[in-house]
Amino acid sequence: MHTLTMPTKRKVRVPKTIKDVVTERMFQLMRLSVQVGKVRNQTDWCEKIGIAKQNITQIREGRASFTHEHVKAAADLVGASFDFIYGKIGTFRHNGVKI
Repeated sequence: MHTLTMPTKRKVRVPKTIKDVVTERMFQLMRLSVQVGKVRNQTDWCEKIGIAKQNITQIREGRASFTHEHVKAAADLVGASFDFIYGKIGTFRHNGVKI
């Protein structure tokens, strides 16, 4: 969750958007894919899900987003569910590796 500081200096929790959740989960899937040997590195992962590597920086900075096609390809790569990627369930396991 993001926090905002109000004029009273009291922190208020702001819920994450679906875009924030998907972005976070996609990067978790990227790390998992490398860790379990589905891909060699981030560049290989980008190729497998059909995204240009240079778009990763824009996504991290919030200037671009993963498309549904990218999400489907990443899910298929490691067998993740859309429920995990879209934040409906909190964890995912692939061959004993939990994220």
